[in-house]
Amino acid sequence: MPIQVSGAQGDALQLYQAFYGSAPPKPAYQPYVDVTTTYGAQPVAQAIGAQFQPLSDSVLATRVLGNLGITTTSISASSYSSLQTALVQAFAAYPNERGTVILNLSHILTGLETDATYGTVATAYNQSITDSFAVVTATATNPTQWATVNSDFAAGTSAYTEPATGSPINAVLTAAGTATNDVMNLTAGTTISGGRTFGTVSSIGFETVNFTSNTAAGNANSFNFIAMSSTASTETLNISGNANTILLSATADVINASALTGALTLSASAPAGAAAVQITGGSGNDDLTGSAAVDTISGGSGNDRIYAGPTGAAGQADFLSGGSGSDQFRFAGTTNAELMKVSAGATAIVKITDFTPGVDKIALIGGGFFGGNFISATVAPTQTVIASNLADIYAGITAIAASTSLNVSAVIVNVIGAAAGTYLYVNDAAGAGVSSTNDMLINLTGMVGTFTAADFAFS
Repeated sequence: MPIQVSGAQGDALQLYQAFYGSAPPKPAYQPYVDVTTTYGAQPVAQAIGAQFQPLSDSVLATRVLGNLGITTTSISASSYSSLQTALVQAFAAYPNERGTVILNLSHILTGLETDATYGTVATAYNQSITDSFAVVTATATNPTQWATVNSDFAAGTSAYTEPATGSPINAVLTAAGTATNDVMNLTAGTTISGGRTFGTVSSIGFETVNFTSNTAAGNANSFNFIAMSSTASTETLNISGNANTILLSATADVINASALTGALTLSASAPAGAAAVQITGGSGNDDLTGSAAVDTISGGSGNDRIYAGPTGAAGQADFLSGGSGSDQFRFAGTTNAELMKVSAGATAIVKITDFTPGVDKIALIGGGFFGGNFISATVAPTQTVIASNLADIYAGITAIAASTSLNVSAVIVNVIGAAAGTYLYVNDAAGAGVSSTNDMLINLTGMVGTFTAADFAFS
């Protein structure tokens, strides 16, 4: 379809996609739009481009083309080579305006849906911008009202399927009594050919919600949130079906999407009083964000992106497993300093149980068009430390070169002693000294292979 998002909103999304290869973090989206509205797209493009000054013209061209979906598999090798060469030449001709060149390239691509060479790429790119807009603005979407459903159910199983027309946004489903086996079967998306946009499903007193999400291929079902509460036992949300499914917030003790064949985008929250959330992805390429509690997250099959807690959530102690596929373990903050603290400290850190160098990535996601994003990494020679706890590990690390605003400095630390294992230490750019408060430390349990700078990602 032709580009559906225009003006400052479209420019903000296109610029972020072109430079970083994804939609902006949701909390940062509106500030990006505000900056673009105030100053215009070209100055913003220039400001972003300045962050990538250390990259050569060739490296930046390859990065941007890939982020736009232009590769040797999406177009012919000869067409790709010609375009890549032309882009490098444009950067060389206008070395101080590379951001503007990239903005213009993005604008041109959006209008090429009928082009014999770039039509397929342009269509996919326009759809990706539309999808990104839907994700970053989803909580503001208010579809046709669905009358609130209040049903009191005794122990046992009750079912609900959304009506065939309209887009429901509110359902309050209440289980009465003190039973410990109340089950709600919620079915969405089977009555129409496209995806549906929903709002709130609040399950009060149900121990289990079985959510089936189906729709035609290529569409998605989207919920603002599904919340489970007010039970004395474990609250389990089971997700199945074939639809790409977006849950902007899901509250449960256990979230199990192992039977979902579509891609799952999930942000989890722990129920009141819960100390942990267990999350299992499905067979699609999932995007899973843990809660602020101690989560155990398994991506399942597919190329998954797993976030260690919400953006900027300090002191996470999650157990993360990507499963099969090429997975990203993502640490996010509104600044580089904030993202470092997601896994830092002498009390508890994030543990990744199946990291494979050369296959998986550690993604460090800072924030801001005008700064705060790493774009490269340096990995120092491996160190060995004798330690019985996290404090000992920090104390035993020999200082490495300090990170900068663009380049992250890291080292693998092999620990022997009571805290034995493989750890990734990352300096926070505040100086070369080692700080258990500010520097990142991740336990890569069972890692086999050699960790290199190529095992980092920054978008």
